[in-house]
Amino acid sequence: MDVIGMTNLQEAKLAREAEICYATVAMVTDYDCWHAEHAAVTVADIIQNLNANAANAAQVVRGAVRNLRWRRARAIAATPWHTR
Repeated sequence: MDVIGMTNLQEAKLAREAEICYATVAMVTDYDCWHAEHAAVTVADIIQNLNANAANAAQVVRGAVRNLRWRRARAIAATPWHTR
């Protein structure tokens, strides 16, 4: 699937210039505006999807942080004590 996120353009460009890691988590709340066969979406549907996306995004961030901690601990453990 393709997601167009033009709002990230400036952030991505500045992150590259500053040599900062940058990632986007894009989650769809509704797609009735481009899906011709899909029925109209209500505000309640969008809010429900938004809340589900927030919970999913929190899980993604928790998993990423947990993975970073594990990698950092492993890197420290692999470094000889006299070079730390």
